[in-house]
Amino acid sequence: MRDHFIAKRAVSLEPNQTTVKNLKAAELGLIDCHDYDKLRKKMLGWGVTELNLSAIGLEAMESKAYELRQFVEIHEIRY
Repeated sequence: MRDHFIAKRAVSLEPNQTTVKNLKAAELGLIDCHDYDKLRKKMLGWGVTELNLSAIGLEAMESKAYELRQFVEIHEIRY
């Protein structure tokens, strides 16, 4: 979300090939987040608990050595 916010702002301030390309990449990231959210809701509907979903998410981050700070920065919007 943060990347999209920044990319959209960059296009509005300085529209060029690079900023538009970055915006399109950020929009793909939003689609990925949306797909994840839909899957998460389906799993809740199937009876998977929030606690189990959280554990699955943490295991995925650990298995990919995903940096938590990077995850937070992707989703954080600061004004």
